[in-house]
Amino acid sequence: MRHTYMPVMVPKAAAKAIGKDLPISPKVSIEICNFVRGKELEIAIAILKRVQEKTQAVPYKRFSNGAGHKPGKGMAAGRYPVKASKYFLALLENAKANASNQGLTGTLKITHIAAQRANEPFRARAKERVTFKRTHVEVIVTESAPAEKRGNGNVSSSRNSGNSSEKAKKAKTEKAEPAKVEA
Repeated sequence: MRHTYMPVMVPKAAAKAIGKDLPISPKVSIEICNFVRGKELEIAIAILKRVQEKTQAVPYKRFSNGAGHKPGKGMAAGRYPVKASKYFLALLENAKANASNQGLTGTLKITHIAAQRANEPFRARAKERVTFKRTHVEVIVTESAPAEKRGNGNVSSSRNSGNSSEKAKKAKTEKAEPAKVEA
C-alpha cells in the first residue's frame, strides 16, 4: 500500500501496523487520525477506550456537517465513533506488539497515522446503490526521545537556542563600557 503522502523512509527504531479494508467510514477514520496523531501510544489507547465508553468525544473539524457541540474544553462539533474506535484500538495494540517485537522499550509516539478510502466491493444484486464503506489505515510509532535539558534544568520548547534578552543585555553592557587602550 503506497501513497504519495506516506513516509518514504521509515526509521529503523519504528514499528508499523496496517489495517486494510476495514469496514469503517473513511471520514470518521480521518477525524480519528487527526485527533490521535502526535500523541503517545498509551494516551491514544486510553482516549479511544473513553470514546467507546462515550465519556470523551472525538472532535470533528473537517467533516462536521450536522455534528452537534459536545462537552469538553475547546470542543465544538464532535461524535462518539464507537465502531471505528474498536478497529483503531486493535490497530494500535498491534503496533504496540510490533514495537515490543522489535525491541522498542521506551515511550512510543504516533509519528504517522493515515486513513485512505479503499475499494468498494461489487455486488450484482438488488440495492446496488448502497455502498460499503471501506478504509485502509496505516500507523507508524517511534520511540520518543527524552527531552533535552538546559543547564538550569528547564526544558526548551522554543526554536531559538539562545535567550534573546540575555544577548541584548550583554550587548548593552559592551556598548556602555569604553574600550581600554594600553599604550
